[in-house]
Amino acid sequence: MIAKKTIAIAIIFAIITISTSCSDSGEIKKLEAVPSTEEPQAVLFIDENHPAIERRYYDALIHFQHTSDIKTDVTIIREQEDKFDTYEVEELPSLMLMNEDESVTVISGEASTERLIKILQDNFNER
Repeated sequence: MIAKKTIAIAIIFAIITISTSCSDSGEIKKLEAVPSTEEPQAVLFIDENHPAIERRYYDALIHFQHTSDIKTDVTIIREQEDKFDTYEVEELPSLMLMNEDESVTVISGEASTERLIKILQDNFNER
């Protein structure tokens, strides 16, 4: 019983942490849905129909933000948002990693948290 409560609290904490560390890109321009920044950016595209898969993406982003010295800007774009159509996303969830306003890596669909963390580390720690 205590283990279930601990897991529930950890999940709630993770959701709150990612929600408060994510930014809303606000008003969009024709081709610029994500604000320009010098920091590495992670753009997560979701439809909220695959919570178990999406949770792995959230967990990887939270882990990376808390263990890396690299400050990473995270933006979450839901399928129903207008700015979603700015990108050519074929599968959900998708995580687009950007550096200096250029897409460097895109990973979509089922992936383990460990694989996602490795991809984040490989793409952002080497910069």
